[in-house]
Amino acid sequence: MAQIADRVYRNARIYSVALDGTEIHAEALAIRDGKFVYVGDAAGVEAWIGKHTEVIDCQGKSIIPGLGDAHMHLAHAGKKFGTCSLSSIVPDPKTDTPEGVIRQIQELISAYAEECIHAFTWKNAERMRLLDKIGSIEVGKRACLVVLDKDIFTIPDEEIHTIEPVCTFFDGQELHIPNPLKV
Repeated sequence: MAQIADRVYRNARIYSVALDGTEIHAEALAIRDGKFVYVGDAAGVEAWIGKHTEVIDCQGKSIIPGLGDAHMHLAHAGKKFGTCSLSSIVPDPKTDTPEGVIRQIQELISAYAEECIHAFTWKNAERMRLLDKIGSIEVGKRACLVVLDKDIFTIPDEEIHTIEPVCTFFDGQELHIPNPLKV
């Protein structure tokens, strides 16, 4: 019989980068004793739910690894993350529609958001020499995560500044809960 999780998150848009550099996209996760014990689809997480498991419906909101700052110089960060170049998008007026160009821009911004998340999660854990313990949402790692009130990958660019944390966790413990998602 499988062990039962302390807490399960489902109906979420989970994004992370694994230790080997591959992207992780999932819709559910389970935490037991402060560590991730399951990351995957909704059907698989059901095996981790028991009588005393706290089950949280994220209602499609984003979950990303806990953010960290190992040591970032503001000038460098501003230079690295303060601009998003659209120079790779060169529309062909004969073949590209306005909708197609907008889709290309949205894809570029989405990739840029992933790069920023990667820098403040995985890369910072690497700088602190803790990549085997934190920095991504993977089975066996410490349960450090942030639940955001909106889907960071589909929200319109002009609304990204409105995203707020719903709750944050470090080692599976709730640290910041302005508006908890409770079933």
